[in-house]
Amino acid sequence: MEQQISSNYNWGAKLTYRKLVSAIDDTCTPVLGGRCLTFNPGQGNTFEFLQPDGSLKTVYFSKEQLGLPDLKRKYYALDLFLEHPFADRWYGRIGYTYSRNYGNTEGQLASDLDTGTGGQTDVSRTQDWDLPQLMVGSNGLLPNNRTHQIKAFGYYQLTPEWRFGATVIAASGRPKNCTSYYPTADAGLYNSSTYWFCGLAGSDTKPGTPGYAAPSADYGISPRGSHGSTPWTYQLNLNVAYTPGWMDNKLTLQLDAINVLNRQTATMYNYRYSSNRTTVNPLYGRELNYTDPRYFRLTARYDF
Repeated sequence: MEQQISSNYNWGAKLTYRKLVSAIDDTCTPVLGGRCLTFNPGQGNTFEFLQPDGSLKTVYFSKEQLGLPDLKRKYYALDLFLEHPFADRWYGRIGYTYSRNYGNTEGQLASDLDTGTGGQTDVSRTQDWDLPQLMVGSNGLLPNNRTHQIKAFGYYQLTPEWRFGATVIAASGRPKNCTSYYPTADAGLYNSSTYWFCGLAGSDTKPGTPGYAAPSADYGISPRGSHGSTPWTYQLNLNVAYTPGWMDNKLTLQLDAINVLNRQTATMYNYRYSSNRTTVNPLYGRELNYTDPRYFRLTARYDF
């Protein structure tokens, strides 16, 4: 919806709702007998098992037999803006977005697996659906959730040849997590700090036996996105453009200064709480990624 307030100003609003209906990933759920196969999460699936003689055996497993939850990823947003159309030599617009992105799967890639080496990169091969235990506590705010976003931009046409502009972008942080080992050290589970639990899981051996260690007092389920958020990010960009009249205004030279204030804010942390079942990871909570530092960009455009 857009509406003219006056001859100088417009305003508008937009509601958005998106729901992920189907996806492709892989699973190693126990009913597959040690196999890891591609499937459609959140529903019954038909698989083909390779037999010793080279033939294929078709087998159907219901969602309940697979032991995995419904697929869930939802996004809703409210966008608002106020705009000053170009008049009296200037243009300006400010927009605000309130949004929520939540569910139990980010998509075909899992950015929150990053521990400083870039995270998971093989498409449709996330660990999310590998085992039922990995889905315990998986529902929550997804990595791309930024609840509040504000963007203002505009420019001033000083002369027919010279234009000056600015952009201000502010966004709330991404959700933070804490992951650890599963409560029980069952055969077939990943021996890693990648389950939606926080604290030290303990040795999962009988009390009084050699090497026994009880779970830490703060150990417990840690739903996705339940540990606050990263800091807000702020960015100021400036630009100047020159469109010479002696080139019939077909050539535009523009210089952009990105992140003028050189604010470098942490946007990703190491979320793996433990190195093993009884030892805290010394890198837990360490900053992994920052916003880009200040840089400049020079562009030339010629309109034929």
